[in-house]
Amino acid sequence: MNMKLVLVLGSACLVSACATTDDPREGGFVSGVQGLSSGAYERRVRDREDNLARLRAVQDDLKQETTGLDAQKQQRQKLLDEEQRKLASLNKDVKALEKKLAALSKEQGTSDKRVAELDKRLRELKGQL
Repeated sequence: MNMKLVLVLGSACLVSACATTDDPREGGFVSGVQGLSSGAYERRVRDREDNLARLRAVQDDLKQETTGLDAQKQQRQKLLDEEQRKLASLNKDVKALEKKLAALSKEQGTSDKRVAELDKRLRELKGQL
């Protein structure tokens, strides 16, 4: 009986000397039993699930923001393309008026009223650029 008592006390001392942890990756059998019985594992799982839910919410917000920014970028690109088309058209008009002005200047001289009107129109178009 004495030997049994020594074995039981020795085993109890060995088990009580084991360090326990809530982390299932680090603990052994005793830590596992303690973690399950104390609810520590469930708390860890719940905390991690809550954190995952927060991260997913942030991810969803960022996706929505990205979608909005992409739409805004496309809209501004369309406006830029339209303005570039207008600019190209105005440049074409200016060149045509310059040619017309040069031709009229040769034919009728620079004092002609028509040349003055075209020159004025040309300056207006250049001012719009």
